[in-house]
Amino acid sequence: DEQSVTVDWNGDVEVPIRDLNLVKSAEGEPAQPMESADGQSTNMDSNGHLPNGKECDISDETIKKLKEENAMLIQREVMSEETIRKLNEDKNMHILKETISEETIRKLEEQKDMHVEKEVALEESIRKLKKEIDMHVKKEAILEDTIRKLNKENDTHMQKEATSKETIRNLEEENEVYIQKEAKAEETIAKLKEAVDRHIHKEVVYCSFISEVTMEEIINKLQTWYRALEFVVT
Repeated sequence: DEQSVTVDWNGDVEVPIRDLNLVKSAEGEPAQPMESADGQSTNMDSNGHLPNGKECDISDETIKKLKEENAMLIQREVMSEETIRKLNEDKNMHILKETISEETIRKLEEQKDMHVEKEVALEESIRKLKKEIDMHVKKEAILEDTIRKLNKENDTHMQKEATSKETIRNLEEENEVYIQKEAKAEETIAKLKEAVDRHIHKEVVYCSFISEVTMEEIINKLQTWYRALEFVVT
């Protein structure tokens, strides 16, 4: 079985102890020639060893190639690590952006909810204000109708007051007329009483001289004069 070559992280190559160029058959055939690094075949001796100097050249060439491959692998590894680092940075940046975006979305949703709540509150306030305005409009209409009725009643009372004043004035004028008539009537009565008294005095004087005149006739005449006086007064 072929043994592997070990390469450490410093680029050093460990070549295991083996027969590099020895290829034997099961029947113990002689060793086959080994191809060198430059493509030329090299014959080995009966013990499977290369001629002096050949084995050292092949080992150096192998080590050189392995070191080159190791350096290339290390370079690829470094590049891969750098790529991984950049990808991790990109991933972290995207995670950060995603976190910021999620936080922004959360805040925007909170603001949206707040605006929705404010909008609902404003709509409720508008509804209440409209209701209050309608109520005030109805009250205003009722008050205007009340004012109109009161103005109408006030006009009626003013007309009645004017009529009452006119009636009072007329009654005062009539009362003044009656007062004047009463004064004239009282004056007439006083004059008639004076006249009656004069006539009575005359009748008494006449009765004292006329014997045939009886007291009954005098009383009848006096009653007639008083009835005439009452008729004049009324």
